[in-house]
Amino acid sequence: MFEVNGKAAWILDAKSPNEDIVKSKHVEQAYSYAIHSEVRVNFFALCNGKEFVLYDIQKPEPLLHFPLTSIPRFWEPLKSLLTPNKVFREDYSKLAKDLGLHLKRLGFESFRSLIFPAIPIMQITQLDPNQFSISGGLIVNDETNMVTFDFDENVFKQLKSIIPDDAFKMLSIRRKDERLSARFSDRDFLVTIDCKIGQNLEENEREIFLPMIVNRFIKINGSS
Repeated sequence: MFEVNGKAAWILDAKSPNEDIVKSKHVEQAYSYAIHSEVRVNFFALCNGKEFVLYDIQKPEPLLHFPLTSIPRFWEPLKSLLTPNKVFREDYSKLAKDLGLHLKRLGFESFRSLIFPAIPIMQITQLDPNQFSISGGLIVNDETNMVTFDFDENVFKQLKSIIPDDAFKMLSIRRKDERLSARFSDRDFLVTIDCKIGQNLEENEREIFLPMIVNRFIKINGSS
């Protein structure tokens, strides 16, 4: 771990020359070091003596990946990210962690059923094609994560007995020129969500994220 003025700045995990440092369990391990409650850094890197790879905890692909013989060519990009006056840049810490990417990095993409209890539905948005989405903040280990739950029309029908009838009927209509959204400002509708990690990355003007794909909704009695 590298520090700046006694504060953790970034992680470097050294591996043997025959170890894969891009798509392997070692990336998951280094990521887990970076997000540890006693560390919490934005960048982590791996080096096997032949290659160097640098990751941002909020992005799925490496920021930099090069053979060590090419360090002179990559020195300026490295400095732009990891020098003491750059490594704590605010724009790398102001966004909450995306839960889908976080779980994928930890190796949970092989799980076909992940259960999230008591998730509030505050808004449902239609997507293209016949897809719907719920998103919001979710506290995991005392840290706020952003999470997006996407689901198809068949799963949407499971919400019929959970959300108000007028909202369900409105969202059942598909228009060519717009995508409808229902917001519930007066109360939360709590559900337990059975889901899995999606395969397709999504991107907006601020971030890259990986939606969770809903297998089913489970109504919670006494939702409020």
